[in-house]
Amino acid sequence: MSTLFDLPYHTPLETFFTKHIQGELDGIAVPDDHTPRGMTIDIRGPNGGIWSIESRGGALHTVSGESETAVLRVISEEEEFREFSFGVIRNAILSHPSGERALQAMLSSAPGAISRMREGQIQSLLNQVEGTIQLNIVAEDEDLTCAFRLQFGPNEETPQTTVSIELRDYAAMLTGEMQAQQAFMAGKIRLAGDMTLPMTLMSMVSGN
Repeated sequence: MSTLFDLPYHTPLETFFTKHIQGELDGIAVPDDHTPRGMTIDIRGPNGGIWSIESRGGALHTVSGESETAVLRVISEEEEFREFSFGVIRNAILSHPSGERALQAMLSSAPGAISRMREGQIQSLLNQVEGTIQLNIVAEDEDLTCAFRLQFGPNEETPQTTVSIELRDYAAMLTGEMQAQQAFMAGKIRLAGDMTLPMTLMSMVSGN
């Protein structure tokens, strides 16, 4: 029986989201007094589609289509998303001893964090983080770049900032072998465009 971490490359995305991702989210509790919020994943290609993760009824739910409460929209081309979820990127992360645990944490961290935010925190996030970031994960050995646009709130899709990182460094960060600040200071994270948006995000994440 396939698990989330050994699914084949051509896994139907509807199955991936509504069965496998939902299975990872089932154990995440949502406060009863939260304001319903979510995130949307927009995958573009012949077999792509739009799925959303929403918080309601004390739990997280994966649904097909747009979320009216989305705080974050993630946009990716289908082939690049498949390399990330089922191919080169996933396999590079799983090659680390703590890779599977790191992937599980990554899958639940963003929707979990958004679901636990109160309305004031949500509005503060949207007030401070205005724009779209493009994240490029570069696998030079495979001549592959996986690009994800992270669109916060009702902003344009065109990214104001591009963040690029080599796959080996991304995997090291995800598995805890290297911290984001350490990677940035060492020049392993490259920024182009408006620096305000990523710096604001880093400050909010670190609590400064």
